[in-house]
Amino acid sequence: MSDEVLIAIIGNCVTLIVTILTVFGSNKKASNKIENTNKQTIETVMEENVKVINEFKQEVAVNQAVTDTKLEELTREVREHNNFARRMPVVEESIENLKAQMNYFHKV
Repeated sequence: MSDEVLIAIIGNCVTLIVTILTVFGSNKKASNKIENTNKQTIETVMEENVKVINEFKQEVAVNQAVTDTKLEELTREVREHNNFARRMPVVEESIENLKAQMNYFHKV
């Protein structure tokens, strides 16, 4: 082989190696860029999910507070009703006594 052919082959090999390294380098940069974009997207989605979860927690807390208030009111009403139910036999007995007294005085 002549020196010129050998120089041409070596030059082309060097060019090929430089081209391969450039392609791999740009692919790595693109891959890193895509990976960073994916990380940012994942972080953004996670942040949005955290916001939604916090809003949901607040809504649950409000609903629980409303439920607790309603339960307290119902408990008060049941106690009031139970107190009335306990007093009712006493009232009925008093009415019977009054009727008996009225009948007694009516006869007299």
